[in-house]
Amino acid sequence: MNAVRVLALVRLVMSSLFLWMVLAGNWVNYKNESFSVFDSSGGSGFGVVVTILGVLMVIISLLMLSEHEIKLGKLAVGGGQILLILSVAAFTTILSFLIIVHSGAFRD
Repeated sequence: MNAVRVLALVRLVMSSLFLWMVLAGNWVNYKNESFSVFDSSGGSGFGVVVTILGVLMVIISLLMLSEHEIKLGKLAVGGGQILLILSVAAFTTILSFLIIVHSGAFRD
């Protein structure tokens, strides 16, 4: 197993862990209630976006593990760059959700 394959496996594990945490974790703990990712009282809009980004990250990680060449048009953006862009987008989406929830604008 060479270094490229090990790195691709690490990317797959991290992407899968991210998707699992998004789907299984509680998005909002409000008073004595907790809401899941798709609950309307939780983070339904943010949850859908982050779930789609997580699935895309897992798919790209699987393609990179199978050593499939990924090119995005004439820009020659590879799989690593696409994975980085998706990771930053997922992080900013979750950060935006946390800022909105903790600012109090979310509460009734």
